[in-house]
Amino acid sequence: MLGRSLVLCVVLGLAASPAYAVRLSIKNNLPESEDGSVLEIEEASSKEAPDNKVRFQILPGETKELTGGNVTNFVLVRIFKRHKLKYDVRCPASAEGQAVISLLEVHDERLPSGCKVVRRGHWSKRSGTNWDE
Repeated sequence: MLGRSLVLCVVLGLAASPAYAVRLSIKNNLPESEDGSVLEIEEASSKEAPDNKVRFQILPGETKELTGGNVTNFVLVRIFKRHKLKYDVRCPASAEGQAVISLLEVHDERLPSGCKVVRRGHWSKRSGTNWDE
């Protein structure tokens, strides 16, 4: 059930300049009728701009890109009607290569390029975010 058809595309590679660049494409293949089909990226930042926290939603059927440097961390959020599931993902600053990551791989902590889920959490209106440590 978790992430049946969701695909997150993370493309890591070298830019034409000597600096590293990461192209993060997120594709949401979840059916619109399924609860939890809206995804959100929170707190995405890069090595070059660590204080620049990018945030956006990905609706079913949408593909969005995040560019602007070597992405070092982001929080993947699956939004349900009454709560949210959160996955805090960190990637090495020198990550290279290409990878396609599904929600199930994030959930199962099977991430390529040295990326890791460092913590999971749940959010609700009553309690806010509680991280499982």
